[in-house]
Amino acid sequence: MGKQGKDARAAAQAELEAQRAAQRSAERKRSSFFIGGTVALLVVLIALVALAVVNQNKKQSDVGALPRGANPTTFGVEIGSGAVNGGGNWATPVTASNKKIPVVDLYEDFQCPACKQFEDLTATAFDKLIFQGKVKAIYHPLSFLDKNFNTDSSLRAASASGCAADEGKFLAFHNEVYKNQPAREGTGYTDQELLQFGANIGLTGSGFTKCVTSQKYTKWATNGVQAEGDDRGITSTPTVLLNGKELKRPYTVASLTAAITAAGK
Repeated sequence: MGKQGKDARAAAQAELEAQRAAQRSAERKRSSFFIGGTVALLVVLIALVALAVVNQNKKQSDVGALPRGANPTTFGVEIGSGAVNGGGNWATPVTASNKKIPVVDLYEDFQCPACKQFEDLTATAFDKLIFQGKVKAIYHPLSFLDKNFNTDSSLRAASASGCAADEGKFLAFHNEVYKNQPAREGTGYTDQELLQFGANIGLTGSGFTKCVTSQKYTKWATNGVQAEGDDRGITSTPTVLLNGKELKRPYTVASLTAAITAAGK
């Protein structure tokens, strides 16, 4: 091989080595970019998780103590099959009779006349389904009507319902309040009336009295129940959800029973 051939071969070899070096450099850059991007993504994810934990802890702190049977996420009081912490009502089943138990969320305001009409119409049949273990009910006692009437009656009634839940009589107290709802919307309830509603169902102990008069669960009712209802877009009462989906109005015994029965199959 002549000198020119050797020189050409050397030049080609040098060019090949240069290309390989450039390729190795590019691969190192891609690897560094990938590692850096992965680390950055992990940092962002960790930050988001930490923020979520902080926000959840702050939210829980803002809500304060929860009544017996209150769901720690939605804050509604659970009654019936599978209810958290045994539920807010004694003598109702906490073990499902079958594995597919429908969940009904009820958003109501104790000052709401339409809610009283709803309860008068459906309570007997719905309570029967609860006690038969055919449904889990989650009650969300809202207090948005206080703004309309410049009062705190809905809030105090909601707080008192939490006191009744602690005594295992949420459902009985809930029904008693609606049974005695004033004919004139906005009249509201005094503490003495709320205590009397409790006495009517056997709640006469000092613990219940102190809980009601100290308004122990107002933070739960405001920053928990009402805030969750706002977040969920609940703008009117009563609103009924079945397995997370809002049922169509008007609510009747037949329509509710049929929907719950179908969901349980």
